[in-house]
Amino acid sequence: MRNKTRTGLVSVVIIVGIIAVSAASHVHHTAGEQHSAAAAPAGTATASSAVAATGVSGTEYTLVQEPAAGFHPIYDLLDQAKHTIDMTMYELADPTAVQHLVAAKHRGVTVRVLLDKDFSGGRVNATDFHSLQAAGIDVRWAPAGFIFHQKTIAIDDTVAAVGTANLTARYYASSRDAWVIDRNPAHVAAIEGTFAADLASPSRPGTATQAPGLVWSPGAETAFVNTINTAKTTVDFQSEELKDHAVVTALAQAAKRGVTCRILMTRNTAWYAAFRQVTSAGCTVHVFPNNANTVYIHEKTVVTDRTHVIIGSQNAGSYSLTRNRELSLNLTGPAAQTLIPSVDSVYATDFAAATTWTR
Repeated sequence: MRNKTRTGLVSVVIIVGIIAVSAASHVHHTAGEQHSAAAAPAGTATASSAVAATGVSGTEYTLVQEPAAGFHPIYDLLDQAKHTIDMTMYELADPTAVQHLVAAKHRGVTVRVLLDKDFSGGRVNATDFHSLQAAGIDVRWAPAGFIFHQKTIAIDDTVAAVGTANLTARYYASSRDAWVIDRNPAHVAAIEGTFAADLASPSRPGTATQAPGLVWSPGAETAFVNTINTAKTTVDFQSEELKDHAVVTALAQAAKRGVTCRILMTRNTAWYAAFRQVTSAGCTVHVFPNNANTVYIHEKTVVTDRTHVIIGSQNAGSYSLTRNRELSLNLTGPAAQTLIPSVDSVYATDFAAATTWTR
């Protein structure tokens, strides 16, 4: 485990387009490649962090872009619950989210929460775990030995929030992240089915319920590689990690066949071997410094040919794709077009603001 400590964090509050900053301290703990599902460190958001629309809506999908939107859309979703809330979360360290969950319990909603305990989860989640437990909420630890890096909240069997972000309040103002509010009935049913299977499986992740447009881990590597391999003109990739051999190879091969390959990340020496491989093949890598003055890239997206988007919890690390419990949306066609313009806009602004990585 690596510990990163930073001071002088500035929190960003968007009020009618004005950014206010205040000082705070910041401490971060990340998982190593052994598990490849890191907790989210955060730099500090600059003005460019606020460029995105806070929400882009379609018939079935609404994109909530962080940090500009804030987490009130998630709190509001919890407040709308009438019957059930089922949450799977890698990190829950947000007293406000806990208050909304407890309020739902008090108004008669059945609330169930599954929290990661592996790696740092037992420590990070302990306070809110016990708060929920004291309120009479059915809160459980995920099976030991497996990272549950999934970030989903399902409401009333009708809507689910699928995120790249954890519910860790200290990072809200400074991490590039996103949520998709998903009203696709097949998706919501699959998320609920998998939640039930995970609750019933005490020793390992349960069997995921499959549905078109979802990609679950364990078993996500093929979907990521195939998406990159079928790109004809462009690949725009961002992630907290880049170490999975198959994904790195697919990005390099895409560049070699003439696809415009762009990669956006926060600087970390752990990914330099991958950076060398993909830049040698023709990809362009832009990075933000890992410090308290810049946004931290925690969003995980792959957009190919402006027609196909993967967005969710999976990092491009082997454990994240092959062993952890994770979930991303994997959308094409009109569903993807609901999300891609906004994802592209934020990506383009961040890519322009970041600096070119050189060996």
